[in-house]
Amino acid sequence: MTLETSLGEYLQTLRQRYQKSLHGLEQATGYSRQYLRMLETHRRSNPSLRFIRALTSALPLTLEEQQTLLQLSGHARPEAHPEPLERTQVSVFLRDFVTLHPAPTLLHDALWQVQAVSPSMQSLLHLVGLISHPPLVEALYRLQHSGRIHDWEVWIRFMLSQFKHDSLPLRGTPAYQEQIQHLGQFSGFREMWAHLDPALDDASSMPIHYTLQGSVTVHLEVIRLKVVGEALWTVSFMPADEPTRQFLRTLG
Repeated sequence: MTLETSLGEYLQTLRQRYQKSLHGLEQATGYSRQYLRMLETHRRSNPSLRFIRALTSALPLTLEEQQTLLQLSGHARPEAHPEPLERTQVSVFLRDFVTLHPAPTLLHDALWQVQAVSPSMQSLLHLVGLISHPPLVEALYRLQHSGRIHDWEVWIRFMLSQFKHDSLPLRGTPAYQEQIQHLGQFSGFREMWAHLDPALDDASSMPIHYTLQGSVTVHLEVIRLKVVGEALWTVSFMPADEPTRQFLRTLG
């Protein structure tokens, strides 16, 4: 889809691609059929970010589709061709993407420093006692002491292998050495790190079962995706069952 395409045409394409009628999209987004029709027929333009957020919740849009939607609606700068976007511009778009994501989502770099979080991710972090945004590996070790992550040993090995994969290009740099030294304070980290192979892929998924206060357990699928052309990854916590889906909706 090129950026010469109008917003109205693109909205109609997305609606048809995901087999949504105007009535169905009205129910899913909370925006009237009249408003949706006006957007599609070019009688309205420049919808709000609130509308874009509602649309991304209603349709399972890909990252590319969301980027195009943001650009056509005037909420992100289009990519200049043939030159790539500046890193600062990419970060602006990615932060917009993370903010708009309906599921708890964060953006991290090769050393797993958190760069951006969605509102629901912020709420989830607060709920599990992580008020600040420490590096993800540190956050995981902090959660270990709560005893609330099921199959902790399996899960931390999986996550550390991903971390080892992402951070390999930085091995030997002061930032890398400082990070590994800092993580060495956690019991069992050094031995596990020394004998762990890096993951083979940029993208991955892993189930996690976490018990909240009150003995309520949420079942999530953690999905990591590499941002093309960047040493950045998105991590989304997708609900694995309907009770968890309902719970995540309460996070905003």
